Amino acid sequence: MAPHERTQLVTRLLEEATRMQTVLEQAIVAKAQEAAHVEASGHITDDEPTSPMVSTVEEQYDAWEKIAQALSDIQTELNRIEQAEQQSLKR
Repeated sequence: MAPHERTQLVTRLLEEATRMQTVLEQAIVAKAQEAAHVEASGHITDDEPTSPMVSTVEEQYDAWEKIAQALSDIQTELNRIEQAEQQSLKR
């Protein structure tokens, strides 16, 4: 695989990870707003646990955040490799 193809592949995956984080962030905000509305209406008590859906969404967000960071690290290393390869070709 050519260096630019590797970089493009990682870039596409990083874009997907970022998109998923945005979607999940919106879901977290929506759930928080819903919880605030329920709390304001007086239909919830302090001893009720966090909704499993909220926890799952937050776990998914955390996972995509780790993936995005790893892909960013990979992208950095691929850029270094590409630069080294270009330097080798110039010699």
